[in-house]
Amino acid sequence: MANDFLVFGGAGGANVINQATYAALGARIAGFASGVAQSSQLNKVWRQSSIMSAVLAQFISDRTGQDVLDDGTIATILGNLKLSAAAVNGDVTKAFSVAPATISTHALQLGQAIQLFGGSVTNVTSGTTTLTSQNAGLVLVNASGGNVTINLPPAFGQPGLPFIFIRIDNVPSISVTVNRTGTDTIDGVILTSFQLIGQYDRRHIKSSSTGAWYTVSASYASACSAYLSTAQTGIAGATFTKVSLQSKLADGGGEFDTSTFRFIAKQAGLYQINGGANINAPAVNNGYFCAIFRNGVMERRGTSVIGYAAVVQSCAAVSAMMTLSAGDIIELYVYGDAGFSLVNGPSATRLDITRVQ
Repeated sequence: MANDFLVFGGAGGANVINQATYAALGARIAGFASGVAQSSQLNKVWRQSSIMSAVLAQFISDRTGQDVLDDGTIATILGNLKLSAAAVNGDVTKAFSVAPATISTHALQLGQAIQLFGGSVTNVTSGTTTLTSQNAGLVLVNASGGNVTINLPPAFGQPGLPFIFIRIDNVPSISVTVNRTGTDTIDGVILTSFQLIGQYDRRHIKSSSTGAWYTVSASYASACSAYLSTAQTGIAGATFTKVSLQSKLADGGGEFDTSTFRFIAKQAGLYQINGGANINAPAVNNGYFCAIFRNGVMERRGTSVIGYAAVVQSCAAVSAMMTLSAGDIIELYVYGDAGFSLVNGPSATRLDITRVQ
């Protein structure tokens, strides 16, 4: 490509004053006065101006692939300068590239801006979708049409690549799984994937460029509130009995089964679990408590309540913060020294579970 803007006085031994003399030259501040001009001083001025114009013109030519002509007009040069200034190559130094420009180069630069700011919106409905850096930004998942699998791009070499996943359908029985690539890690551990289990389940992740993804923020649909809707009677004493939680007020992730009275975690995480059992007519001097069972084994026992004369009902409670694995089963059990029954109702006998991390 032609560049008409050339360096003046750039040859070795050119008739120009040295830099120190030029820096101290009074005319550099006030301008040349009338009188005899010294060629070496003027040549220095012209060389400084011409070098910068030549460099800028060459940069424009390299980045746009266009001629930069000295035809007395500025419109074309100015337009190409604006194009050139947009050609930041996306590295951490934000240095300008001097490689010849192509259409694919400009497309790449646009993609790098999208990567940096996450300006894309991607809609996923069913099947398998493999994301690239061009999809960085918001990913809306509607799984009402079938199971969804999303494959992340490699984290390695792509620092700060942002994805915000939001599930918008309300069919928790259908799975949405987001998979890593290769040996990438998720949140510092060797997780192969994470799930969006219910409506408005959200996760914002970013890449570290070293093969790792980290969760920046998240909100989880994994939250349920189940309760005893029909009184449970004839419970034997001196044995653990599972509470028949036949109804639920909420179940964002579709994880509580009212036929088996148990919660099955769909994904690993930290969960707050609260249980309560309202004992009807507790026997005098007999103790009663409820407990959280995980996978058929007592994990947390609540504080006992003791029956005494004239007491109509007593409420036993248990609370725990527990780290669950995907597939863990949580159930509420009760125990009493003597036979008893449970009072029904969402404020009486219930189990509340919420994922907090």
